[in-house]
Amino acid sequence: MSVKQDGPRTLKVTYSIDGKVARENTFVLSSDGKTVKETDITPAPSPSTMSVTFHKS
Repeated sequence: MSVKQDGPRTLKVTYSIDGKVARENTFVLSSDGKTVKETDITPAPSPSTMSVTFHKS
């Protein structure tokens, strides 16, 4: 697993197995700090993409 800041409000988490990317999560904080959007990408052989938005009450 590796984590890197990919901009002032973006965090990218990459999960690897044997040097190959198994999954990637990207978290983006809105400029007002009230929402976080997460995008989860899983490559082949079982490709999928999912996005979730979290709202601060």
